Amino acid sequence: MPSSTPPLGQHFLKYMPVAHRIVNLLGPTLHDVILEIGPGRGILTDLLVDRAKHLILIERDLCMIGHLKAKFNHPHISILHNDARNLDIETINQHYGHKLNVISNLPFYAATFILKKLLEQKRYIKQMVLMFQMEVAKRILAKPGSKDYGNLSIFTQLDSIVEMGLFIPKTAFSPQPKVDATVLRLIPYEAPRIAPKNEALFKELIHILFQNRRKMVQTTLKNSPFRSLLTDKRTALIKEHGLELTIRPEQMNIEKLCFLSDILSQK
Repeated sequence: MPSSTPPLGQHFLKYMPVAHRIVNLLGPTLHDVILEIGPGRGILTDLLVDRAKHLILIERDLCMIGHLKAKFNHPHISILHNDARNLDIETINQHYGHKLNVISNLPFYAATFILKKLLEQKRYIKQMVLMFQMEVAKRILAKPGSKDYGNLSIFTQLDSIVEMGLFIPKTAFSPQPKVDATVLRLIPYEAPRIAPKNEALFKELIHILFQNRRKMVQTTLKNSPFRSLLTDKRTALIKEHGLELTIRPEQMNIEKLCFLSDILSQK
């Protein structure tokens, strides 16, 4: 068994009933190709071995790699030494010919970065069951009007259906972290629910607006690189469609933010 002092800041799940609930959120079948990120000691892997057509384990910790290879010596399991932040989902998808079911107790320090990388490759993913520290999960799930609503909420919900999975107390891990965790289920959209016409402009707009989330939208725009785009014609069009710029950005849903971006991108 690997050292009890994880070198990469891992917090290992230690209760099998909790592991069962996480795997059941994924609902794997013998037709599925499953990608587990950071299996660690293999508590989730134990439950996935007999419930997948192929199981791919991505582990960064070399000490854990040796443990996993000794424990899971099965022909339908591939164990790869890699950092999830560099994952090429497209290549894995092409090799197995199936969209991937992704499951992970994500390392807290890299969770949002890994989520972003997975969503960038969402067309190769069927669903994801991912664990986050509770505060990050709140931001992912947040709706307009909430203090947690912002960049992470918008870009995650733009690309996927996000469902609350389960709350996991910090006492369920070894070593025990300082915060509780939450498991979410994300199902990438087959086709965009709504898509800004100029993605780069939309991303910049969201970034600037939520840097100044307590200010009115029009105030932020007039003091940003977007001020030159607020022509009389565009301002009239915004008002014509009932979009109020005297509200704060946290009060605007994704549809309104996309609409504002589309107007600003018009020639």
